[in-house]
Amino acid sequence: MGLSLVNLGSLISPFDSEDDLLPIAPEGSLRTTIQNGLVRFLRAFPSFWPVQYTNGISSLAAPAVNPATILVNETDESFGVDTDYGRELRFKTTSWKFSLKLVFNQEVDLSFFQEYLKNNLLYFPKDDIVIEKPITLYLQRMVVRHPPQQGPANGTDALFYFDAKIGRN
Repeated sequence: MGLSLVNLGSLISPFDSEDDLLPIAPEGSLRTTIQNGLVRFLRAFPSFWPVQYTNGISSLAAPAVNPATILVNETDESFGVDTDYGRELRFKTTSWKFSLKLVFNQEVDLSFFQEYLKNNLLYFPKDDIVIEKPITLYLQRMVVRHPPQQGPANGTDALFYFDAKIGRN
């Protein structure tokens, strides 16, 4: 079974109604299009389950919760000569990286989200306005900090790192 593609360029959420989606400026930058697409995706994701402990044994609690904070930023971009233009010297992006930070007000289980990202590619199709070539986001790694089990003063923080591939992959 191969990976599924999740279209983040659409204004329609793959999970829920379009009522809570962020508007995208029609002439926005490529970076803001990717940032807004990831934020919309996270706001619609249905399964961030709180963790509760009874006698040291963890279990999932209902109802599901949303992140208190969602931050998306580009973290790195590398450039190289674009050989598609022959003798004319032009440069293109050869590597582009983004980070996604989620902050919760309580401890949550991120395994459903992790599995989703491992089994689905997040992509933005070509639209000839902002996105000249399709962009696919690949999960590279994740860093998680959970609160202490006894007397937590805060919640789970998670930082996800993505590589953005531009063009056909």
